[in-house]
Order: sequence, then C-alpha cells, then structure tokens
Amino acid sequence: MAIKLSNIVKAKTTAVPVEIKHPLTGEVLMDEASGEKVIAWVYGRASKQYQDFQDKNLQEVLTKRKSGRNIDPIKDMTVSKVRESELDFPVAMTEKITGLETDDGEKFDNPDMIRALYEDQQAYYILEQVQAALNDDANFM
Repeated sequence: MAIKLSNIVKAKTTAVPVEIKHPLTGEVLMDEASGEKVIAWVYGRASKQYQDFQDKNLQEVLTKRKSGRNIDPIKDMTVSKVRESELDFPVAMTEKITGLETDDGEKFDNPDMIRALYEDQQAYYILEQVQAALNDDANFM
C-alpha cells in the first residue's frame, strides 16, 4: 500500500521567519527595550512569489529569443547590472523585515527598502543569512 499524498510533508506556500543574528556573537538581533527580534520573512520554492519570479525570468528569455535578434547577454553587462541582478531573487523572495527600521523610522516592508538594505555593505550579514535560508529547503517544510 502506498502513502497517501495528503499524509506527506508539504512545503509552505507562505513566508517563513528567518531570525537575523549578530555576525560575531550569533545572538538574534533584537530591540532591547521591546524585545522585538529582527526577522526576515521569506518565501520558498512552493510559494506563488517564487513561481512568479521564475515565470518572469523565463518570459524574458522567451521574449528575447522570439525577437530573432542575436543577443549577446555579456555584451551589455556592467558591474552594477550584475550586482543588481544578483539581488533580484532575494529581494523578490523577501516579504518584509520586521524589528528593523531606518534611522528615519522607515520600515523594510517593500522591495525598494529591502533592496537598499541588501545593498548596504555594512549590513552584509543580513543578506548572507537570507540567502542561506533560501538555499535550505528544510526551512520551508
């Protein structure tokens, strides 16, 4: 007799929490006064956001191929374009980051703010931890 599909573990389709840790101490970053932890909420492979990101990239490739032009993907590349494209995936997979705000009180709850945070070299460890979480499917089960 086979296992019923309804009895197996299924991947989450909603964002899951990734606690951001201090790069030296390994302790979860948190506001001492409120006790609120810094948490990145990220989507995994089974989510609609992941599928939409993959579909968007595939559509871009198909559109370029259908155009019939001989496109050299390296020809128009610059360092800034490569760096920007490397952030596209983690930005698209991050719903928000709670427990953290700018010095002006802005929250990290939209793609532009999240991209700015991930581009900040002084906070490199946040992006590294998000990427590590995205690469481990066990986080989404």
